[in-house]
Amino acid sequence: MGHSHDMIEQWVIERLNPLKRRRKGVGKVHGNTIEPDEDLGVAEGQEVEVQVKITSPKKRLPGPPPGWEPGSKRTGAGLLADSWKEEDDRILEEIHQDRKRGRYRGLSE
Repeated sequence: MGHSHDMIEQWVIERLNPLKRRRKGVGKVHGNTIEPDEDLGVAEGQEVEVQVKITSPKKRLPGPPPGWEPGSKRTGAGLLADSWKEEDDRILEEIHQDRKRGRYRGLSE
């Protein structure tokens, strides 16, 4: 019980008052304007405190290989057929032979 009525009231105000809540988001700078990527839930004209942290652009993974279609029955190997070289066959055969001899990463002796 050791909490005073005033402390509990202050806690409720800080938790429930939307103007006291902290929001974190990302956005882009356009001149003197910062455009958030999502709605911040703040009323138009509301005074806010802003802290700016400069970030690097997000790294994006490369997209699917050319010719890939969702749900397609074509295999990954089929998609590579046009660019496959004899050297690729040699490398795969070397890997296969190393595995048969037990000489590949992850094998503890």
